[in-house]
Amino acid sequence: MTETQRLLKVKANLKRRQPKFIRQDAHKHKRVKQVWRAPKGLHSKIKDSKKGYRAKLQEGYHTPKAVRGMDKHGLYPTIVATVAELKKLNAAKHSVIVSGTLGNKKRVLIIEEAVKHKFTLSNATAKKAEDIKAKFTKSTQERKAREVSKKEKQKVAVEKAVKKKADKNDDADAHDHSDHEHKHEDKKEAKQQHPKQ
Repeated sequence: MTETQRLLKVKANLKRRQPKFIRQDAHKHKRVKQVWRAPKGLHSKIKDSKKGYRAKLQEGYHTPKAVRGMDKHGLYPTIVATVAELKKLNAAKHSVIVSGTLGNKKRVLIIEEAVKHKFTLSNATAKKAEDIKAKFTKSTQERKAREVSKKEKQKVAVEKAVKKKADKNDDADAHDHSDHEHKHEDKKEAKQQHPKQ
């Protein structure tokens, strides 16, 4: 066992025994976040380290300096948002945390690149990249199918509209022609009833 591994074990044990440091009265009020802030009240019992009150964050709770900031694998976790940032890191020293603000395309690229260069991934796996790819492919196919069906529907609707318009025009022409014939017949009848004198 190397010195780093031994210190990592010591760190793990210390962390296990360490109390949870939260802001004074954070458990009483929703508006007060459960993060550490040093108490500054004049009569604060936590500030004065009184017995029976929450622990105050002090130097004695430090982990060994050689492994401070390292994860359980002995690597320094680093948030990565681009492939360029990933290329600056060393796989022997850094573990990768893929940024939570990325979209699926960039996430997959970074995961693949990290796996290729044998980085330790803290919040992703190669399987996750495959799942994202499969999901992305499926959604793309579904979108294309929707677009095709939409175009087909539009085409059918246009054809129906053209056909309807053509039928309407034919009916109107036939109606006009019949009206013209009726008028002609009416004139003939009128002439026959009232011949010129």
